[in-house]
Amino acid sequence: QEGYSDFKLIIAGGTANTADSREYEAELREQAKGLGNLVEFTGSVSDMRSLRAETDVELVLSESEAFGRVTIEAMMASNPVIATDAGANRELIMQKVNGVLINDTKALADACKRFIDNPAEIRIMGGLAYKYASENFPSEKNSGSVYALYEELVERIK
Repeated sequence: QEGYSDFKLIIAGGTANTADSREYEAELREQAKGLGNLVEFTGSVSDMRSLRAETDVELVLSESEAFGRVTIEAMMASNPVIATDAGANRELIMQKVNGVLINDTKALADACKRFIDNPAEIRIMGGLAYKYASENFPSEKNSGSVYALYEELVERIK
């Protein structure tokens, strides 16, 4: 409505085999009608790494995000994240440093417009997102923490 057309929204992932999931996808597709090639539905994606390499900003818009694995994966790809201010996102995203937390559709639109209007911010925030994720969530650290937790639980039940 505001004349932006220099972007593409890629909705990655397939629907779960539930009526609610299929209904939600149908609703999204209906809303995307009339937007031409500005919105693309990929269905299931077997190689998110390649898709992320072609992505500038990622959206994580779930209403509850327990650990925030998708947020961390986006950051590890040097992509800033626009995410709902829910669950782990509020612990992972430093507002306007490595991403943007939003609470409603107006804030989502404003954050998207900000990145479109200021592409340098994508590189800056993306670099800071990568730095944060790689320092705090390297796979070695995470696997070591999980292993230590298992050891502690085993000791408790002995």
